[in-house]
Amino acid sequence: YAPLQQEIPAKIKLAHLLSPVAYVKNMESPIAWIAGLGDSINVILELLGIGELLPSNLIMDCLASFLCNEGQVTQGICTNILFLLAGYDEPQMNKTLLPTILHHTPAGMS
Repeated sequence: YAPLQQEIPAKIKLAHLLSPVAYVKNMESPIAWIAGLGDSINVILELLGIGELLPSNLIMDCLASFLCNEGQVTQGICTNILFLLAGYDEPQMNKTLLPTILHHTPAGMS
């Protein structure tokens, strides 16, 4: 073991050794409180489908119904999300069907 201790430093030119710079136990900011909610936040993110490729579930359907109806301030965001997935074609976009389209998006994804 002793010969290895002399050989290894001779072979290393540069080392970037990183260690934890902070511990939640010693924090006094609101981040410590948020970090304590980690399990609850994970459950909420799983329900929203975060981590999935284009999730389609009950919560996303409810959000599409609530946020994407005609006349809603957030309808532009819904339209842009659909344009990102399917391509931009605003003259052909039927905004009254937007909630229905988003209920079925992504159809046929595997």
